Amino acid sequence: MRSLKQIAGVVVLICFLSGSALASEGGVARTFWWKLEHLDLSKQRWLAGDEMITLAVNDMLIWANYYRSRGPYSVMDKDEIPPSGDKHDFLSYGAYWWPNPDTNDGLPWICRDGYVNPDNEIDNEALGELYQSMRYLPLAYYFTGDESYAEHAAYLLRVFFLDEATLMYPRLIYAQVIPGVSSGKCGAVELADTFQFVLDGAGILERSPAWSQADKQGLQQWCRDFLNFMETESLCDDDRNSSSNHGTNYDFLAALLALYADDPNTAREKIISYMENRMPGQISPDGSNPQEMHRADNLIYHCYNMDIMFRLASLGDNFDDIDMWNYEMADGRGLRLALEFLVPYITGQEEWTYWPGEPFALTPLRYFILLRRAAVAYNSFRLEMYAQEIVQELNCWAYYANLVHPWFAIIPAQGDFKPDGNLNLYDLAILASAWLSTPDDNNWNATCDISDPNDNVIDTRDLAVFANSWLYVY
Repeated sequence: MRSLKQIAGVVVLICFLSGSALASEGGVARTFWWKLEHLDLSKQRWLAGDEMITLAVNDMLIWANYYRSRGPYSVMDKDEIPPSGDKHDFLSYGAYWWPNPDTNDGLPWICRDGYVNPDNEIDNEALGELYQSMRYLPLAYYFTGDESYAEHAAYLLRVFFLDEATLMYPRLIYAQVIPGVSSGKCGAVELADTFQFVLDGAGILERSPAWSQADKQGLQQWCRDFLNFMETESLCDDDRNSSSNHGTNYDFLAALLALYADDPNTAREKIISYMENRMPGQISPDGSNPQEMHRADNLIYHCYNMDIMFRLASLGDNFDDIDMWNYEMADGRGLRLALEFLVPYITGQEEWTYWPGEPFALTPLRYFILLRRAAVAYNSFRLEMYAQEIVQELNCWAYYANLVHPWFAIIPAQGDFKPDGNLNLYDLAILASAWLSTPDDNNWNATCDISDPNDNVIDTRDLAVFANSWLYVY
């Protein structure tokens, strides 16, 4: 039986010998909430034969190969025609809305919060397929260099956004239509979830000759036009002024569109505006989210809004003067407080008592990804330990998290020799066992040489560094 390291080598060889030859370097990849340095760390581990990362890459390539043979997707594929009479307009029905069983014509539709009507997707079906394709194809290209992944991803983007015969207009005027109630709305939520992969994926494609400068400029203009629609149309007022996750999605989508369109000033403005104007109404003194408390099975909605906050904080990492992760209001409210409020509930330490109805199915994978992203962002072994305890078996989302938010991006504090996120007597014993040793001694331990600069002796300078972090938990 071949080892995982051998399998990794075979996968690399297959990618380099595939029918589509590797093209020379195109441009430079860029991302907005994905971190290229994390992708590079994962790629290095994969090439070195790391077993967990090899499993993750192999899973990613399975899905990338699947989506490389699918599509294209377009708003023109739908059978229904929007009220405008033009299929280029995006169309969907409210996710939680259903025909009224008490009327002959089913009107007006009624809301069953939390229960998705599978018939309401319409253009969300094509958008969802594009979402999944752009989650895998650009990553497969980034890891393997195989141009066929970039070529197909570029083709899908051109069909959906750029080609005149198939493009989606850069507006949402018939999203979340509710028959008998509403003719449609802006629907930032629908694009925010998808565009987190579409635009970061498009940024990765910029290193490939398959995605031309004209393609890039065309998609940037589409983003500018859609952002202008969001900012100027009264139809978007509800999302733009919402204090709930709809507002968080609005700010995230606006900032992401602006970053892709090379408009950092607008992106920065949106992130700071969220921190100063929307966040205060979303986090209570205990860390709970009052705007999501009224939703069905509100633990899920707490986690969902937290996820969008994390995405927005990741966009903030593009600016030297923004640290949304550690931002606190005058009374201490901020992302970290909101996260710590959720931790005992999503780890099973405490029972969620804020929803009196029948709980929905647990979503441990959602909790895992939330904790993994937080563990990497806060450099916290404690949060990573919680994340590992939640996941009982790996699937495509867990593999994805291992590649994009790798656990090994967490850097141990100086003196955490285990490492486990705690500086305690265990670490002190390791330091003591190497005390006064040099590289020629049998008890030499290079990990204990933590003075700056390293001086090849374990002495009081190393002890001073260790003492500075004593009993630190991270």
